[in-house]
Amino acid sequence: MTTARAARVPWTLADALGYLTPDTAPAAWKEAVQSAGRLLQPAWAGDDGALAVTAFALYTAAHQDGTTPAEVPIARVRELLLLDGLPEGEPRLHVAAGEVLHARGHRLPQSFSGGYWDGVGQVYQRLIYQWEPEEPMGDMPPGPSAMRHTAIRLLPRLEGLTDDHVRGFPPAPAPAPGYTIEVADRVSKVTDNSVSTVQCSTCQDMYGGTVTVDGPEVRYLCREAHLTEDRRLEARRVIAALSYADDVQIDRGVVRVGQLLVASSTMAWDFDPRSNRFV
Repeated sequence: MTTARAARVPWTLADALGYLTPDTAPAAWKEAVQSAGRLLQPAWAGDDGALAVTAFALYTAAHQDGTTPAEVPIARVRELLLLDGLPEGEPRLHVAAGEVLHARGHRLPQSFSGGYWDGVGQVYQRLIYQWEPEEPMGDMPPGPSAMRHTAIRLLPRLEGLTDDHVRGFPPAPAPAPGYTIEVADRVSKVTDNSVSTVQCSTCQDMYGGTVTVDGPEVRYLCREAHLTEDRRLEARRVIAALSYADDVQIDRGVVRVGQLLVASSTMAWDFDPRSNRFV
């Protein structure tokens, strides 16, 4: 067993690959993520969105064309990123990826019917979300999705790349593994001026328990073994929280902490929750 404060490290490509590849994801999706990592690795600058959108383009094209993600031509990726799809102004990938996810049996939030929807569906939903005006009868259209913004950034980067170029790129690193975090005290969401404690959705217990991070999926298991999936907990912020925890103990892959303070989604992902005066 080792005891230490976790070191502050940047969000690496291996971290981003791990975020996109939960253990439960199908092999074809994991291949798409690794292929996207290989494509973007030479100019990697921490752009999670670009990695996810590229992976969805490879996964979608492979399914549509009856091939593997690693064999998808770069021209097909560019084609799916063109901004002439539906909803208006969105990339073609917006609808195409949703159709492929449905065909491959992924559980998407819009068709939620009990149980937990999978991590790939979570990432897709966040990418295609479009802000809706408060007045539904007004003339203001929905705002552009994160997928559209990412496609605009990606297309110039992919311009001029050939399949021969891509084959010459080194393989992407192995994805970072998930986390099992045993918490002795509480798991709390923190902003700069508020603290809210995560509770078990079954027994309302709020002390102790285990937090697991598997790709984008974060789940809380209370001391009575009830499972809660709290949408307020985001994987990247939970991992960053370990960097600020005192006396982190690591024993055979299990991380043990006293209190786990996690930055709220309204704060920067690497916000230091100890700066909150209420902590």
